[in-house]
Amino acid sequence: MKCECGGDMKHHDKAVRIVREKGGAKHRIYIERVKCEKCGKIRRIFPENILLTLFFMSMNTIFTYFRICENSYK
Repeated sequence: MKCECGGDMKHHDKAVRIVREKGGAKHRIYIERVKCEKCGKIRRIFPENILLTLFFMSMNTIFTYFRICENSYK
């Protein structure tokens, strides 16, 4: 993986995040962080399944908002 500056990104550490599902179940998610050897920037590398989960959660929130707005104009 390359940085915007052209430097190589190397493993730096990992962060633990707790994701709570709609029903209240909790899951620990480990997010890798990489650091550019040239400029020192640190980036997080999110697992694909987290991005999909957040996407669908966001879409659900958007659709709920539209339903509330639609009902308020009736």
